[in-house]
Amino acid sequence: MSESENFTGGCNNNCVVQYLPAEIHTGKECYIDYYVLKPGSNSLHRKKIKLNRQRKKLSSNDFKRYCRAVIRNLNEKLAAGWNPFLENAAAKGFTPLPDALAAFERVKFKDMKKNSVRSYKSFIKILLQYITKKFLAPTGIFSVNFGRSLAQDFLNSKYLSGEISAKTYNNYIKGYHSIFAWLVEYGYTNYNPFDGIKPKKARRKWRAEIPETLRNNIRKHLEERGERAYWLMCELCFWGLARPSEICKMKVVNVNFEKQIILLEDTKNDKERICTLPLHVTKLMKIHLATGGSSIFIFSDTQGFLPGNNEMDPRKISKRWARLRKELNFDEKIQFYSLRDSGIIRLMELGINPEYVRAQADHYSLEMTTKYSKHYRPEGITEIKKL
Repeated sequence: MSESENFTGGCNNNCVVQYLPAEIHTGKECYIDYYVLKPGSNSLHRKKIKLNRQRKKLSSNDFKRYCRAVIRNLNEKLAAGWNPFLENAAAKGFTPLPDALAAFERVKFKDMKKNSVRSYKSFIKILLQYITKKFLAPTGIFSVNFGRSLAQDFLNSKYLSGEISAKTYNNYIKGYHSIFAWLVEYGYTNYNPFDGIKPKKARRKWRAEIPETLRNNIRKHLEERGERAYWLMCELCFWGLARPSEICKMKVVNVNFEKQIILLEDTKNDKERICTLPLHVTKLMKIHLATGGSSIFIFSDTQGFLPGNNEMDPRKISKRWARLRKELNFDEKIQFYSLRDSGIIRLMELGINPEYVRAQADHYSLEMTTKYSKHYRPEGITEIKKL
């Protein structure tokens, strides 16, 4: 005798069979069996419930009723997504990984900054490309099946092919660890596959100091072209130690000309901080904002980086710097961000207290700032506002 209570089997939205319904088998041995997808194997595995003891204890009719009840219960649970291999594990483990990542995007992107959204979209796109290539289809793997070995293989495939540097490899570990931490929290997988993956030894950060002569050439070049707004950005990065993303978020209402400061509300470390400006930068700011009217942002997405109501994309700063490098033919290693490193060095050379420089630079610790300590000269202490 074999019966399955009219269940035909279960598959997900991508027609991947997740189970075969429970059936009873009678003979010398009496048992109920069913098949379910086992995590990590991508194949159906058999589960068996022996019934010989129950058959001996119960009457024939009671035994049949008992078996029907067991089969019905099993098949209802299987149809609802239950899996005995995952009883103490991820409730949504059989969600295709692309669908789980899409859920991450729907939930997390609502509260993320634009730059973070762009980064995580890139992480997810790169991972889906790897999955598509390895499994011939992006839906070819469930979230619970993406384990440590696949995570390591994914990272190695990028690093050993020369696609990414050691620094990017380490950034991948952090980014994907964050994504899978969310998947664990929301029941899409049992554990974080990026846990314990060791970072590569990256080259020490090369801090390019911009010579004073080059800064003067940049200033003259931009002024001749009428690009005073871009030069003001350069000065805010150099003297104010503001990051490109922070420059884009600077608001007109947060400028205090009397105190020569700007309140930065949205920083890398998610903390407000005061950016102190030298007198000459304050004067440049006044000229720049003279035609700003009731604008929200000091620099906007308009031509010429004029004040406006639309927040500017930081990549525009980098693109203009790339053109500037070609126009003045200086070393490609010198980035816009090099202005910030050079500014820190300059403040240390002037004898500004390292703790003050740390606060201005928004460094997480004084240790980060003291990497520039070889430039510190106590005998040159000067107030930054007088510069």
